[in-house]
Amino acid sequence: MLDMLPNRSNWPMWGLIFLAFANPPVAFSQEPENPYATSIEPILVKYCVACHNPSDHESNLQLHSLQSILTGGDAGPALIPGKPDDSLILRRTLGIDSPKMPPEDSPQPSPQDIDKLKQWILAGAPGTDRPNSLLDRWKQITKSTTHP
Repeated sequence: MLDMLPNRSNWPMWGLIFLAFANPPVAFSQEPENPYATSIEPILVKYCVACHNPSDHESNLQLHSLQSILTGGDAGPALIPGKPDDSLILRRTLGIDSPKMPPEDSPQPSPQDIDKLKQWILAGAPGTDRPNSLLDRWKQITKSTTHP
């Protein structure tokens, strides 16, 4: 009977094989894909939100949330989902419309950042604000800088 068992030197291998088939892979809970929060929001934070936020909204444009981008400012909606060529946020970033944004004396988005923005708009601007929104984080930042 003992000779029917696998060789003891192979037991670790048999153990791994057993575990591989005995337990199906565990599905870890993942948040649904959110292109706005993962790809677009970081670009806006880096290049836009310092001048277009609830406290300092040049041209009445706030870019701290997806809803505020869709609402737009004095020149109208900053974004038209599915239409990158008609979206002011992209047209101003590319310098097609004036004034160019960000201004020339400010750091500029990379071609990859601009392409992400364009592809996101072309896809219909999918995504939502994070539960801990950029506005909430902005309030924390301004609170920490105004109160020593």
